[in-house]
Amino acid sequence: MENLRTAFSLALAANKHIAIHTDDYAECVLALKSIVLASFSPDDVVEIDLQECHTYEEIANKMVRKSERNLPELHKVVIWKNLETLELSLRVKSGILKIFDEIERYDKLSSRNVSRNEPISLGNAQVILPDLFMIVPVMDAGAEFPKLHRQVKDRFWFCQSHYHTYSQEILATEISLKDVLAARKLIPTVYTNPEIQEYVCLLMVFTRSHRLCSLAPLTTRPTLRAAENILLLAKTLVAWANVGNTQKLFLTPDFVKILYRKIGYWLVDWETNQVFERKGSSHRKRTEISLLTGDWYGSEWACVEKYLEEFRAEPDPNSTTGFTNRIVEDVLKSVLPPL
Repeated sequence: MENLRTAFSLALAANKHIAIHTDDYAECVLALKSIVLASFSPDDVVEIDLQECHTYEEIANKMVRKSERNLPELHKVVIWKNLETLELSLRVKSGILKIFDEIERYDKLSSRNVSRNEPISLGNAQVILPDLFMIVPVMDAGAEFPKLHRQVKDRFWFCQSHYHTYSQEILATEISLKDVLAARKLIPTVYTNPEIQEYVCLLMVFTRSHRLCSLAPLTTRPTLRAAENILLLAKTLVAWANVGNTQKLFLTPDFVKILYRKIGYWLVDWETNQVFERKGSSHRKRTEISLLTGDWYGSEWACVEKYLEEFRAEPDPNSTTGFTNRIVEDVLKSVLPPL
């Protein structure tokens, strides 16, 4: 519960969206709502089942409500259900991405300095983005890592696992919204040494050049946005832990290692591809390996098959996503942090 609360607080402070994996869908939604309702009013929260509302217009209309003055405004916390089961056709995927584009004002340089009081277009309404706003999809963690389209996945900062323990009573403590806004102001003041920035870049390079990335480059190789998000998450965690502290704040390699793992476990997924999925054709896999050069040149299929099985994601309730990720762990062992 505390991990879920901390993840929620960090996302609010950084104006980001996060995903949640759980082994008990109903209990996780209940736990999330108990955390949210300890700090927000019931009218600030909305649940949207994407199996029932999956077009842009339907989702956007559900996210907008009428204020006391009968003006359109956004719900502050939007919980998406069944994202992992949604068949992402081109139309559905484009609709989901359009929602994020409009909320982020298409992430243009010219829009980054625009006041939040400037309205945005969402669906058929002109709405003002609340100071505290986030979208949280809750996904069922089955035997395999949920397979999402990479462009949709990139819109979520990281994934937090929540495995419900029935012997523990759900106790929600209030998130201080004042502290969240104070942490947001502290984030730009956290100093990042050039060596720390170089360390993050090296982690990205080693991740992208891992031999398994050649099997699924689109779903495995993190983008430049991922490097920015690792630094932002590290700064946010430092700021959140030091609200009210007047000392100078800075990043350490330990923070970067922890938060690279947090984001890497979510983004680096070599198994989400049509060729090398668990139930795929063995002949097709063997043919694909024989055509690849570089690290795979001259590899015997029996050895490759054993290697691939060792790197399969397995359920792990103690990890940030609820699954193991050998690529991320390999990279952390290969790249030495700065002294």
